[in-house]
Amino acid sequence: LVNGNLHATGTITADGNIQLGAASNDTVTITGEINSNVIPATTNTYNLGSPTLQWNALYANNLQVTTITTSNVVVTDLKTSNLDISGNINVNNSVSINKNLLVSNNLTVVGETNLQGTSNIDGAVKINNNLSVNGLVYGNNLTMTGTTNLNGTTNTNGPLNANTTLNVSGATTLRSTLNVSGATTLASNVS
Repeated sequence: LVNGNLHATGTITADGNIQLGAASNDTVTITGEINSNVIPATTNTYNLGSPTLQWNALYANNLQVTTITTSNVVVTDLKTSNLDISGNINVNNSVSINKNLLVSNNLTVVGETNLQGTSNIDGAVKINNNLSVNGLVYGNNLTMTGTTNLNGTTNTNGPLNANTTLNVSGATTLRSTLNVSGATTLASNVS
């Protein structure tokens, strides 16, 4: 039992369980770097931080999680192979998706959007900048403020609103109104 300060030089090895601190107001300071994995004893049991005591920033190379719950997501550059999201997406910068995009609610993009694969969107789509699509797009309501280039197949069950130039190279199926405020170039069929 040590009641005062303890200072040791060299490697310290302790067998058995180790408890650091006896109360929540005790603190542990780590000056050195962690040189091993940090693995919990029981999965899905312990937290890192709390709602009232949060870590400031996370710097990691890979992030693998089951569920993300957040009040605010700020994305400056999003690049992914497959993205499945059940709620709303609000992105204030560029979005580049090379494969499939599945959105079950609304999609709002302020920056430029490039879609190379199939896009299935059940909610409203609002693009406030350029939209380039080389794959399939299925949507209910499509609203584009910037230049829109549709090189692949586009199917919409609701209105298609393009407030500037609309260029269509692929087949387009519209089951509702087409509203274009700018120039329109159609190089393929529109039905």
